[in-house]
Amino acid sequence: MRNYIEIWTSGKKESESVVAALPMLWATLILVSLGLFAGSLMFGELNQDEGWYLYAARLTSEGHMPYVDFATTQGPAMYYIYALANPLVTALGVAGGRLFTALLGFATVASASWLAYRLAAPSRKQVAAFFTFALLGANAYQVYYTTIVKTYALTGLLLVLGFVAMSYAIQHRHDHTAFLAGILMGLAAATRTSAAFALPVVVISLFVYRMKSGVTREDLSRSIPVWFACGAALTLCLLFVPFIVRAPQGIWFAFFEYHAGRETGSFFMSLLRKGGSMCHLVRAYPIVLGLSVIFGLEWLVKKLDSEQKAAQLDLGSKVELAAVILSACVVGAVHLAAPFPYDEYQVMIMPLVVVAVSVFLVGLIQKNSLLNILTLSLVILSVAGVMSSSMVEKWVLRDIDRIWVVSREKTPLGKLREVAGFVREIAGEDGEILTQDAYLAVESKLRLPHGLEMGPFSYYPDWSTEKATARHVLNKEMMLELITNTKAPVIALSGYSFTISSPSVTELSEEEQYELRGALGRRYKLIKTVEHFGQAGTELEIYGRMPVK
Repeated sequence: MRNYIEIWTSGKKESESVVAALPMLWATLILVSLGLFAGSLMFGELNQDEGWYLYAARLTSEGHMPYVDFATTQGPAMYYIYALANPLVTALGVAGGRLFTALLGFATVASASWLAYRLAAPSRKQVAAFFTFALLGANAYQVYYTTIVKTYALTGLLLVLGFVAMSYAIQHRHDHTAFLAGILMGLAAATRTSAAFALPVVVISLFVYRMKSGVTREDLSRSIPVWFACGAALTLCLLFVPFIVRAPQGIWFAFFEYHAGRETGSFFMSLLRKGGSMCHLVRAYPIVLGLSVIFGLEWLVKKLDSEQKAAQLDLGSKVELAAVILSACVVGAVHLAAPFPYDEYQVMIMPLVVVAVSVFLVGLIQKNSLLNILTLSLVILSVAGVMSSSMVEKWVLRDIDRIWVVSREKTPLGKLREVAGFVREIAGEDGEILTQDAYLAVESKLRLPHGLEMGPFSYYPDWSTEKATARHVLNKEMMLELITNTKAPVIALSGYSFTISSPSVTELSEEEQYELRGALGRRYKLIKTVEHFGQAGTELEIYGRMPVK
């Protein structure tokens, strides 16, 4: 250790200072990152999206088609790729879906480090890769949202791999690699459609590169941007056109109607939500924000050390780095413009943001002694950030009751398994459960009635029967009919059940909730309650069917 300290403070060239200590630091951060992924998998809070994404993937694996046979709001690539993980989900339940997602999430961190290595100046490649891994892999917020079953891990991975392929296409001028980059980014857009806004940014950036690199007009038709655009367009056509032809109303609902129908409130409330989203994002990524501020101090660094020049990037790296930054900005702006701009939406683009921060930062700092101190400080801050994270704290603590800390009796997944076992005993093998907590159906391997595939967002009380049927959701008449005539042996209702009116996503009135529960009470009786269940720890009520008199 003493030798490391002497090397790090000596200001020698990078090969004798930073790189010499990187193996030890890499080992530390990899262990921290793997621990975060494992902890998020086993102890992380449940999320309603996990249930209906995994249930949709199960249906897809059985041959059903999204939009055509059931309602959903994400791109088709999400379900066809997650259908590959259905054997894991069958064996392990929701934990199997999380394991698959965590593998994608860790692969995203590794791929982002690879991209930073590709784009950084030759003398700074290893440090740029290390910075990227530290800022992503040791961030509890990033790790949690790329471990639970959401679109972010898969979309982020495909975007980053697309930029990696793009870097090879630019460096070696390989048209087929540009075509591969287009396919990968097309898949990202077919997983979460907001990623599609990165495609025109990349195409324009590639045209700029080809122009600046001296390509002739005759060669332009066979150029990298054309091949990239062809790869992306072909992928999007293959994945979307069949569904547009077979289920145009399902597609319209998934990508416009569901989102546009949300009640946004006043202009002031809309601004307040967007401001809150940005504040939450700053709280989730404080180190990234702090390092980003250093960009604004570039002129000061050059003034203090005027004899040294910033590490130079070649034209291809500059153009691709610009594409990375602009893509992150455009997609981030689209997320912020949403009626409800949840801060978690930005998780999928944070690998791009972190790559840009890392590459610029290590190129900016010329004094090796300063770079050494910053590298070690980054490790210390990353570990400290994990230890102080409220998300990690929630792994073992449920709440604070006045001056007493209330610890968890069971993990969220553990409680889900327990309840799933109970309802499965009632419903039997391949039975049915009426619930809007889809992760309970996934964990218990039971079926949901048709129309409830979107969990708490399946109820559209004001829609006509014709409209609701075409979109595979339930209106008030259909929900009452389902409750009255269902043959499901068990019904499970959490705080999310019979409370949300979609697409406005507003709370149902007490009268409407009472009407639905009244219909339930005529055929079912309460047999069990479970405290602190699922997302937000609401009370779960389990009803069994009463004998026919």
